[in-house]
Amino acid sequence: MKHFGKTGKLVFVLLLCAILPNVAQAVIPTTERDALIALYDATAGNNWKNKQSWKTNGVFSDSGTECDWFGVICDVGQSKVIRLELTFNQLSGDLPTELGNLRNLIFISLYGNQLTSIPAALGQLSQLETLVMGANLLITLPAELGNLGSLKVLWLSENQLTSIPAELGKLPQLQMLILEDNQLSSVPAALGNIGSLLSLWLGKNRLNTVPAALGNLVNLQSLSLVSNGLTGVVPDNFANLTALTSKNGLNLSYNAFHINNAGLRDFLNKKQFDGDLMATQTLDAVNVTYSNISEYAVTLRWDAVANIEPGGY
Repeated sequence: MKHFGKTGKLVFVLLLCAILPNVAQAVIPTTERDALIALYDATAGNNWKNKQSWKTNGVFSDSGTECDWFGVICDVGQSKVIRLELTFNQLSGDLPTELGNLRNLIFISLYGNQLTSIPAALGQLSQLETLVMGANLLITLPAELGNLGSLKVLWLSENQLTSIPAELGKLPQLQMLILEDNQLSSVPAALGNIGSLLSLWLGKNRLNTVPAALGNLVNLQSLSLVSNGLTGVVPDNFANLTALTSKNGLNLSYNAFHINNAGLRDFLNKKQFDGDLMATQTLDAVNVTYSNISEYAVTLRWDAVANIEPGGY
């Protein structure tokens, strides 16, 4: 039998590499695998709507398979986790501290679950650009979220938040802050320090005042304060919000604002989504009269106010 020379052996090895299947799998760091397992365990993973590939025969799948687990997205080299996408997947409970070990994450979407808290360790995710946790059961936020130096989108609508930390005002790249449909009674003036902010949605909360510092957000293109309990005079420095999109960049409807400055009123009307800001404010009743007083009843009459929100009086 004729033997291969050195050159022939090299060619033979190269041919084998080309035709044999690549059985080696890239492996993410152990700390990242452990963080994913902690996430599964802490949020009742066995009850998730979709948990495909996370477990095999009742145990977590082998090391090297994590990038195939439902909702886990890795980089091109399959060596690190860069995205978590587990929307509407029946996660419940508190997010685990270990989530802070997924240091390469740039995107998290956990919208539409039953999550009750965010760990302070999430503030360690220096590369995170998007955090979407709307439609959960959050009541408070850790101040450490203010350390997310790369964060551009923070979406926390439809929770039960009663306050937000002033530290959010330190986010240097934040462009979108969505806090609609919570239970906020106030917002920190520090939000006015986020010069990069393009969209700020605070509608459907319990606000009765709004900090004048919001008028410092000169790059803001969209501002919603719809359906709060806001009263008093619109801050004069809202005239600084010149970047608001015309005709739909502002929504101050269904509050009880009034405007003394005619120039400010004209400016805001050009930005207000329906073009007539004052027609959407809840005003004191006019020409109230009463009659037909009896032991058990009285008839009240007043002049109607235009454009009251459906169901209002």
